[in-house]
Amino acid sequence: MSTPYDLFDYTNFWEKRSFEDKCERIVLGRFFGLIDKKNRLIDIGGGFGRLASIYAPIFSSCTVLEPSIKQIEIGKKKFKAFSNLSFAAYLRGFGYSEPQQQAQHNAQIH
Repeated sequence: MSTPYDLFDYTNFWEKRSFEDKCERIVLGRFFGLIDKKNRLIDIGGGFGRLASIYAPIFSSCTVLEPSIKQIEIGKKKFKAFSNLSFAAYLRGFGYSEPQQQAQHNAQIH
């Protein structure tokens, strides 16, 4: 099922916003440094996994939870080198899978 998120080109959007992207990466890098146990992370609304290159190398297991099947497909192709990174579709009311419990994760971003 298509969602409104499937109609927007998020990869192009972020290519034109390098300043915001770099700032977010710096902040997340510092934030992740404060977390002692780096087992599991969930990125809610993570799109194509734009920030996966920051968290996938340091967390044992990472899940990108995203309503757009199109963004999930882009992310799976772009980040196939990360065996610890998975993508899951979720959009309440549209029949996608329910998200995992927050308590199972050491970090959550959105």
